[in-house]
Amino acid sequence: MNERLDDFLSINNDKIRQLPTLPVVAKELMSLSQSDTLEADTIVEIISKDPAISTKILSVTNSAYYKITTPVNNIKEAIIRLGFKDVKNIALSASVLEAVNTTRDKKTPYRLDYQRTFRHSMVVAMIGRSMAHWLDKSVADDVFTAGLLHDIGLLLLNKFFTERYVEVMNLFRREVSLIEAENKTFGFTHAEIGGWLLTNKWEMTDLIANIVNCHHTPSVAKSNEKHVSIIHLSDFLASKNMHNATSRDPLYPFDETALDILEISEDEFDEFDLEVRGMVFY
Repeated sequence: MNERLDDFLSINNDKIRQLPTLPVVAKELMSLSQSDTLEADTIVEIISKDPAISTKILSVTNSAYYKITTPVNNIKEAIIRLGFKDVKNIALSASVLEAVNTTRDKKTPYRLDYQRTFRHSMVVAMIGRSMAHWLDKSVADDVFTAGLLHDIGLLLLNKFFTERYVEVMNLFRREVSLIEAENKTFGFTHAEIGGWLLTNKWEMTDLIANIVNCHHTPSVAKSNEKHVSIIHLSDFLASKNMHNATSRDPLYPFDETALDILEISEDEFDEFDLEVRGMVFY
């Protein structure tokens, strides 16, 4: 772990202990079998406990990305159209992200646009899965989940360490990258504290936490390098094509190591970029 992050967690121990626990809906979804034969009624019952999550799923299901011509009006039909895994992953991510929803605190001097961040995360997940289908279908599901959760730390810092994050945004407005602004202010990035949150506070899988932790720096990833690289490139492409988590381009640095890890050339990546530009997400 980054020593500065370790120090930060120790100094802010009282506030860290007050961070929300994993939502009940998320816990129940994580306990479900990965089987596609799971009764649809089971997942419908779980998701229906939270209307906000149900709304999110229906919004995503009816988005242009899934190319569904007849509107889907209920969760059971969404499962039929998207499949159990997609609905479960979207619901899980929506539940987790709602726990750090920044739009509900009207006292926050700078409120990150939660809806924008959620849309960005969805786009990264969709691009990531498309790239995984191109390169290695076996990682597609994990990449999709990690894409949905990759910016959890962004929302966490903005909501629970608001005054410090205002400093980050002031630096960011001076045309430095968001990552650089976070490092100058905290000594670590939203990716690092996001990875910590998922594995230490919410006990999610090490694989997902590691992808989130290293998604801006695939060159330092010690495991799951392929997953990390796909999310890094997908995040870069989403931001490049105006699907930012922030109101302007976060100026994320591009780690060319990702291309080497995935064994793709710059020309091949440029061709994939052209495909992404032709995609309609919402």
